[in-house]
Amino acid sequence: SHAGESFSPHAAMMSTAVRNAEKSRTSTCSFADRVARASIQEYLRVTNKTRWESSMQTVLAAFLLHDSKDDSLLVVSLGTGTKIAAREYVLEDAEGRVVRDSHAEVLARRALQRYLYREIQKCEQDPDGSGSIFEFHNVSSRFVLRASLTLHLYTSSQPCGNATLKRWAKPNSSLRFEGELWENNEHPRILIQAREEGQVAVLVKKDPGAQRKADEGGHEGESKVTCSREGMLAPGTASAKSGLGHVMCCSDKIAKWNALGVQGALMSILAHPIFITSITVGRKFSRPHCLRAFCCRLQDFNASTFPLLNDLQPFKIHHPSVMCTQVKLDEGVIFTGEGGGATFNNEDCMSWSNGDDSCEILDGRHGTAISSPEKTSRLSKKAMMQLFRDTCRVCKQQATTMEADSQTYYKCKQSAESYQGAKRLLFSHRLLFNDWIVSDPKLEDFS
Repeated sequence: SHAGESFSPHAAMMSTAVRNAEKSRTSTCSFADRVARASIQEYLRVTNKTRWESSMQTVLAAFLLHDSKDDSLLVVSLGTGTKIAAREYVLEDAEGRVVRDSHAEVLARRALQRYLYREIQKCEQDPDGSGSIFEFHNVSSRFVLRASLTLHLYTSSQPCGNATLKRWAKPNSSLRFEGELWENNEHPRILIQAREEGQVAVLVKKDPGAQRKADEGGHEGESKVTCSREGMLAPGTASAKSGLGHVMCCSDKIAKWNALGVQGALMSILAHPIFITSITVGRKFSRPHCLRAFCCRLQDFNASTFPLLNDLQPFKIHHPSVMCTQVKLDEGVIFTGEGGGATFNNEDCMSWSNGDDSCEILDGRHGTAISSPEKTSRLSKKAMMQLFRDTCRVCKQQATTMEADSQTYYKCKQSAESYQGAKRLLFSHRLLFNDWIVSDPKLEDFS
């Protein structure tokens, strides 16, 4: 011991059982760090925290808009969480009030949709539309994102599911871009040689009941990859055919957004598809596994057989720039001795959309809003349907408004013909996502 320092056997024992909550990483480029810093700072601002609390291990995701006119970066939505609603709450929900999936990336995307609806309304209400991120496309009579804007996704941890299967490629996070911004580099075609082993398979998040029975605690990557008759399984996941889960993994959902856009079916009635330009990942990043999971396993998907009316962005797989950030969400340490280690047991999840007065806290296991008296989240299907109707009214699209007012949520979604045609192709093709579990129409028969 150095002079002047007191020696504590207990402290010495603890120090041997401590590790950084996140390992040090190398950034792909400075833009990735800008994205991460902006997301974390906005999270701290919105939640009135002065710093990240290590005791609350979770995942943070955000969507941001970059404007090439002035190189500005705006955080437009946030989500935190690692939980899904138990199956029994979903099956009892015939009114679209339960948020099934409260993983960070999914909450951030639903919060993004709320922001986009408000921006469509703003574009319609502003005579020259200059205050909105959208402009009106006269030929297709739909809204389109301004040409100078690009959409970017940040997630503090490699998303659950296929991306966490560190197989069939060597883990690698060392690629550096030469410039300060992202690069639209070509993704090499992947050789699909282990389809039966699950190389490109979709997976479900294991239902909380099944999770407890299997005694598999922990978040993505905290426990080991397992092998089953259906192939390799990422931690906390199950085969889509197993009956052990009803919610698709985040890797699969991100791949779907890269094929069909983040706007979803309802909004595609009003706006052109919107695609992600870059994805920045924090902990557990591995480039080849992200590329495979987020886009390259769908490298042959192209729905050009369902052309949209003079559409600017056809439904086909889009390959975003995939980057690593050295900026850590959790700068703290974890005690790894007996009973220690990273735990992602916090059931509180959070969402926020740019323009909201405050963030919304959800109980991820029940899919309800803790911060709302009615407990119905503003991200629920019920609330999103109402926002769609409100936007149709503002846009004075008489036919769409009348249809939206008289139709159920399910029928409204089905009326997005081009989107649904592309989705059918994606979900029906044997070599694509034909194991995808679609929502029961009976649970979407509300208006």
